[in-house]
Amino acid sequence: CSICTIINEISKSHKNEAIEYFYKNISSLLRLKKILVVAAGNEGHSLGGKEDLDTILLSNIISKLPPELRKYIVYVGATQSIKGQEVIDSRYSNNAGEFNTQFILAPSGFSVYSPQKKRQTKPHGTSCSAPVITGLLTRALLANPHLTSEDAIQLLFQTANKSNLLSTGTAGLNKEIYGHGVVDARRYLQAAHTLNQSRQQHRDPQD
Repeated sequence: CSICTIINEISKSHKNEAIEYFYKNISSLLRLKKILVVAAGNEGHSLGGKEDLDTILLSNIISKLPPELRKYIVYVGATQSIKGQEVIDSRYSNNAGEFNTQFILAPSGFSVYSPQKKRQTKPHGTSCSAPVITGLLTRALLANPHLTSEDAIQLLFQTANKSNLLSTGTAGLNKEIYGHGVVDARRYLQAAHTLNQSRQQHRDPQD
């Protein structure tokens, strides 16, 4: 099974050594067709732009990867709920920018119990959104053995919800902000199951 890995911002200490080390290891991971799930970051700017590449070493590393390896990367931005609809959280989440072909949005706020504070807390940020995507990809691949890593990623993007993200004055989705839209877990897992069944029938035809 493909392994979904979450990576956030890399420390800027020892920058050159960090870039070399992570480039080598990320490249090795992707050549094995493993999926890399990346929290987009919480700086409030566009991925792949000068501001991003100057501040986030991970983006700098990924921008140097060849296209055949980048297709196994999923960037995850954060949404917030406004009047019952999930929209990009403009308070902090980085938007798709130049990585829009590999970008999806997921909810970031969920309640967890904090033993220290002895109450429920609700953390936010793209680090909370990325595990949502990692979990869905993992479930899809484990439950549907005839799917490839590419299948899992493409279905994730194809089934994303775009209906609530139309930009004012445009005819369609602004991909440089929203990428493929907001993840639709139910639709995604159903699509993964359907494709897996189709593959199984073709490989194991009944007499």
